[in-house]
Amino acid sequence: MDIVKTTQVRTTVGLVIWLIVGFLGGWYLIRDFAGVQRGTAKQVTEFVFTPRQTIELNFPSPQFLNKSETIFQRHGDRFIRVGEIVAIQPLTPGESVTGGWTERATAEIYACAARFTSNDRLIYIPSTESMSWVVASLMTPQRRTRINALLQDAYVDHHREIAAHFRPIIEETLREASVVIWEDLQRIAPEYDERLRAIGERYRKDLVDGRLVPLLRDEILPIVIRESEPLANRIGEEIWNEASIWRFGWRAMYDVLPLPQRDLTKREFERFVQIHAVPVLQRNIGDILQLQQRIFATITQSTKVQREVAASLQHVLRDSEAQALAVEMLQRVVANNPRLNQIVTDIWNSPKAKETIELANEKLEFTIASIGEELFGNPHTAITPEFSRVLRFKVLHKDCQWLVLERGDGAGDVVHSTDVMVGMHSIENPFHVSAENRN
Repeated sequence: MDIVKTTQVRTTVGLVIWLIVGFLGGWYLIRDFAGVQRGTAKQVTEFVFTPRQTIELNFPSPQFLNKSETIFQRHGDRFIRVGEIVAIQPLTPGESVTGGWTERATAEIYACAARFTSNDRLIYIPSTESMSWVVASLMTPQRRTRINALLQDAYVDHHREIAAHFRPIIEETLREASVVIWEDLQRIAPEYDERLRAIGERYRKDLVDGRLVPLLRDEILPIVIRESEPLANRIGEEIWNEASIWRFGWRAMYDVLPLPQRDLTKREFERFVQIHAVPVLQRNIGDILQLQQRIFATITQSTKVQREVAASLQHVLRDSEAQALAVEMLQRVVANNPRLNQIVTDIWNSPKAKETIELANEKLEFTIASIGEELFGNPHTAITPEFSRVLRFKVLHKDCQWLVLERGDGAGDVVHSTDVMVGMHSIENPFHVSAENRN
């Protein structure tokens, strides 16, 4: 009898313990998976024993869906789980029923959530392959600020030394590359003569005659005349004061007579230019340079000139034919040029270039490692939450798509079928928001 009683006591105690564990487990599930902050006995009972609402989902077009896909509902600044996908109907019979492309699926709304009515709607947020999401996830505003600070510190500490070592290599690369590009452009140019002439003739009519010539005549020349007239008059007077009417006069009369030598006027003019005119111009060279700068500044500040130049540039940039021709020629002489590639490779694989690159690596190693830790985390501690999300999204294909339940205004009829809307992935990710709130 003692053995029987002992066995009964152990069984009773074990049953009580399992009931307690089950109760706590149900409370935990409701709190973390159904979004309820404080579990109660009533909520546990509802979650376990109240039947869930089943809804047939119809998608407007084939969508990729997994079984157990989560349905979220926003509550204030957080998302709670209110349901999940329990079955999908594959487009092709025989395909996996756990995940794939489908237009129909079955969802269940948890008992702890309000019933789905005709006033409510479900929005499916599909996965995205955009790298911009990865960049935006890793480069948070606070992290961008810290990385900028690291880069600025590295620039201040090392940019002079690194630039001094890289400058000769870059100059050599540009010098050698420009020779090859120019030679190959001259070589292939005859192949494009007809197309270049056609574009040039079109530009002459549309751009030069239509815009640039009127701009030069109506705006630029008046500026040049207005700005240069005072200095031109002063220099002219100085040159005129040096001229001898008598010397020019009698030589001109001599040249019209039927005498053997008739170039005395020309020779006198050449002598006058060398002896008198050139020194006058040399004395005023500073004023001439200032005049050029003043004319250029006045022209560039002209609103009409700026407007016409901008319109001309836009005209060229919008010219698809010229763009296609330029891209084709550049691809041949730059991107797909074996000679150029070989020259660049030889220069940057030289011992001097390797030594310079090694120096830069040594100087920037700490900065690069610090940026890596900012983006990905420390391998000795933990990865960053943002990088963890990227891994789950891109590598493990987790948290890629979900559904959002939006409640309508007023009371509606409980329904068991609904058409699902397809939203944009730019919507706030509820997996991330839930994790942040828990943290």
